[in-house]
Amino acid sequence: MKNSISKISTVVSLAILSITNNVDAENYPGSSESINVFNANEIRTKNVISTFNSNSIANKNLVNAEKNMAGEFDATIFTFNDITVFSYFDGTEITITDASGVEVASYVLSTNEQITTTLSEGIYNISGNQSYTTLVGDAISSAVQGFYAVDQSGRGLSTLLNTYMVNTAFSGEKFIVFGYSDNTSITIKNLETDDVIHAGIINKSEHFELPNPPFGTFLQVSSDKPVSALSYGDQDYYVPSDNGTFTGQLFYGYSGYIGGWTNSITITAYSDNTTGTIINSDSGEEIASFSLSEGQVYSHPINEPTYWEVDSDKNLTVANIPFSGWTGNYAYMTRSIDESGFGVGTEFYVPTIASKIDIFSFGDTNKVRVTKLGEYEIFPYESSETVTIDGKTLDEDGYFDLTSNEVASFNSSTGRFVYKVESLEPVSVLQSNSAAGSDFMPLNFALNLPDLAVSADKIEFIPQMDSYIEGDEIDISITIENVGHEVANDIDIFVYDGKPGDGIVPNISKLFISTIESNGSQTVTFKYKVPSEPEYRSLFVSIDPSSNVIESNPSNNLIERSVTLRSDLQLPLSVHIDAPGGLNLDGDVVTSESFEIKLDLFNLGGVIAEDLTVTLQLLDGLSLVEGENGSVSLNELQTNGKLSAIWKVIADSSVSGPNRYEIAVESSVSNKIVRRLVNVPDVNAPSIPTSTTAVENSNGSVSIAWQSGSERDLIGFVVYKKIGANFEELEIVLGASISSYEIANPDTSVSSYGIGSLDSSNNISDIVEITVDKFQAPTTPDTDNGSGGGALSIFLLMLLGIKGYVRLTLK
Repeated sequence: MKNSISKISTVVSLAILSITNNVDAENYPGSSESINVFNANEIRTKNVISTFNSNSIANKNLVNAEKNMAGEFDATIFTFNDITVFSYFDGTEITITDASGVEVASYVLSTNEQITTTLSEGIYNISGNQSYTTLVGDAISSAVQGFYAVDQSGRGLSTLLNTYMVNTAFSGEKFIVFGYSDNTSITIKNLETDDVIHAGIINKSEHFELPNPPFGTFLQVSSDKPVSALSYGDQDYYVPSDNGTFTGQLFYGYSGYIGGWTNSITITAYSDNTTGTIINSDSGEEIASFSLSEGQVYSHPINEPTYWEVDSDKNLTVANIPFSGWTGNYAYMTRSIDESGFGVGTEFYVPTIASKIDIFSFGDTNKVRVTKLGEYEIFPYESSETVTIDGKTLDEDGYFDLTSNEVASFNSSTGRFVYKVESLEPVSVLQSNSAAGSDFMPLNFALNLPDLAVSADKIEFIPQMDSYIEGDEIDISITIENVGHEVANDIDIFVYDGKPGDGIVPNISKLFISTIESNGSQTVTFKYKVPSEPEYRSLFVSIDPSSNVIESNPSNNLIERSVTLRSDLQLPLSVHIDAPGGLNLDGDVVTSESFEIKLDLFNLGGVIAEDLTVTLQLLDGLSLVEGENGSVSLNELQTNGKLSAIWKVIADSSVSGPNRYEIAVESSVSNKIVRRLVNVPDVNAPSIPTSTTAVENSNGSVSIAWQSGSERDLIGFVVYKKIGANFEELEIVLGASISSYEIANPDTSVSSYGIGSLDSSNNISDIVEITVDKFQAPTTPDTDNGSGGGALSIFLLMLLGIKGYVRLTLK
């Protein structure tokens, strides 16, 4: 029998180094020119050029915190021991009150910081000015638990998950990441040391098992496509489906045999005629098949460590909980899952052994009914009965009243039974025994908010190729999803050449979506002309960079997509680079001309890498700090091992714009070159375009032409239209060598346009106004001097090559 491990009373606070993808916008002025120009900084448009400076801001989500109404990020939770709050943003203010409204804890957290408070058993309310996640039970103060991480929307799949690797009590504890899309890049970081402990790639249906996991440690999993993360120390959890919730049709999971205790794959159907199979993920062999009616449960015992897949034709839940082979006397805890898949709902089917069942409400005037349906192996159920709750009076339909400051509890019967919990307003259900176990709690604040998300597989290059060359013209489409519960409006999407938040990087496109419905998506497209050295570049898509949309999970709003296919994470040697994408400015000068480039190298193959060297080559205006050695000998790297190298680099501030560097990795098992760049900013606006013209064509379109300057940091041009006395931005045209732009369907009220130069520091030159030269049809020829005059005129026009259109009258 599994025994609960004694608890300790403590308050744990772990301050973690802040790393954030979230930033605020700041404008930089252009320079002044002499004639027929306008200062770009004085032009007020809806979408302004944005410069991101990580030194000048605390965190983008603080904007949301100021806008946030009281109770926007409130969550009601139940615990019998610990409450661990995970912060994702700087300045996250947390207050915990008990059921009577008395404050029991209050603190302010930084990005990726977490704090654990040990409390007595009961209902608690957590109030925050920004979104967060909560882990309850005894994960920190004890051991022998299992749980999947969730993000701030309560979803089990995400591109950023802060979690905890359980303590060790037996052999067999694991930390596992599951993949749901091919070519998914993942990074695992120790949040206590900020060290990267794994970087690699997994594909759909694959899993990565962290070698020698750091027990009792806070971890972060980041990825370019949604993944799930399991901390396994026992069978205490429901499994997320590939749609991100905990109800669906395709599941990847793991059941161990820790302690020699039978685990299970326990499946509950929410529709009649639900069929499916259980497959061994490693061997591909079928473990079992099932056909279920609504509310029916199938459970398969697992007596050896097994990775598995459940595939069905209708929605269901899948859990690894003590069920097969058990009737009671098993210390565990898990949150039950309702039909919605979030663990906050109005209808739950709960398979359980002898356990304590706790129900808590998210409404003050809720009515709840609990029905013991019967033993799971006897279906249709034959002995259904309404459950009586101590201290509660049942109405004629079997419902009892439940407010948001109380918990309704009962003990389920010894055996393997199925219970049904119904309510008029949302509730959560917790099942446990011996006050042991842990799980992430449902977050009811997410029920009232949207959740905008983007991932690398939602960014499409057309045409799609592994590599591009300078001058290639491609269309880039970006699909933004709203995986939250409410509609999202007025959504800005910015695209950057480099990671915003690291420093100043070019903003190369600004897009807008008016509305995305809950569980909906919208796609936006822009044209991209591939710049020089595309193999060094990555594009970053940022949703709502100015935090105009209050949402449950802004952590999935930024994603990277390299311009060309990279081999950084390919086996056997996987490379992770930590370096800024851009430097910052302090007034007119670069804040610091020196920065660090850190390389982490992982041997994910099956052979020791010998004769290992890494060599940094610096280009453009970059050089090593005196005393630094560009070539480092790392000797050998064991299988599943890690080695690191750090270089201190100086940037020449006079060489503004993209500055490139390469790192060559050479060893007995593989060779590769990793390429990156850093943007060195300045405050000098580029020179204005010259030789400007705007000509109306015969089809009504307008062609604008110009000549560009010769600055090395020039990245493109901004086209404006003039409405009245004001210029409004029309489009960013990328490419320093671009010299023309066509407006296919011009606004007939516009008589002039403007053009300004744009550099990699987001400086815009003054705007040159260009008056449109209206199209003039050639004069109609005189055809009244004889029957042959019309044909002769047409012949002469063709001979002379006169363009345009001509209306002729032949007599």
